[in-house]
Amino acid sequence: MQEKTNSLESAYLEESAQAARFELFAMRAVNEDRPRLAAFFRAVARAKNVHAAKALMQLRGKIGDNEANLAEARESLAALPEAFSAFLDATHDGPVQSLLTQFLKTSMNHKVVAGRFDDAGGGDYHVCTVCGFIAEGAVPERCPVCHALPSKFESV
Repeated sequence: MQEKTNSLESAYLEESAQAARFELFAMRAVNEDRPRLAAFFRAVARAKNVHAAKALMQLRGKIGDNEANLAEARESLAALPEAFSAFLDATHDGPVQSLLTQFLKTSMNHKVVAGRFDDAGGGDYHVCTVCGFIAEGAVPERCPVCHALPSKFESV
């Protein structure tokens, strides 16, 4: 059973990554005034997203119960800040370094939010659509990571 789950997870991840890559290809084609090529790349991206969605649907039955899923989420979110810290070094240029720093800060935020999750707790979650920061309860005046305005937060 575990081997099938691993294959489905791999297929999902690969198809999702390819879909994103083809979206980038389409953006480049648009920028270079090649609309037909952009349409082709968008079509492939959409097809890859269809594949990913099908793999995800198959994975639904292969996940644990809520307590196991919360434990796994906490474990994986706890490891992310360390993983992003490893990417931060002087070899990246300004924009890439800035992006990776944002990933690190928001990953630390996700770790904290997961660590204090409680079913009995109240409050909504709001995600900054600029950087991915998760606010609990009220939307902040400014995102503490990227300083985005409250209008950039999406309630979940």
